[in-house]
Amino acid sequence: MCLCTTLTHQISRQLNISCKCIRQTIRKFDKFHTVCTKPGAGRKPKVTERQKRLTKFQQVRDDTLSLTDLVRFARTHLNLTISRHTISRILRDFNMISFIAPKTLELLLHNDVLDLTGVMNS
Repeated sequence: MCLCTTLTHQISRQLNISCKCIRQTIRKFDKFHTVCTKPGAGRKPKVTERQKRLTKFQQVRDDTLSLTDLVRFARTHLNLTISRHTISRILRDFNMISFIAPKTLELLLHNDVLDLTGVMNS
């Protein structure tokens, strides 16, 4: 049996950890020169922390803004194309909320109420 395998086996018995885990930790130390976990190969965030803070600041300045208005702000001032859902998540991270602006058809229906005969009343 190899000396390395023997040491790995002894360490795993003493620490009650699998040999495979010990080998992976040693391999990781040899590669990165640290046992700290390196970030994975996940997707990089599209929105930076600065852009999140600017979006939050815009909402604080004018709390009547809808999510659509904040998307428009991000597109024009931050050169960032993001959805209303993303804006909502950003605000939720700061414990803030914003209302969702109704679609234009809904606005028209609220302004002109239809009665049962189909005649529009303003």
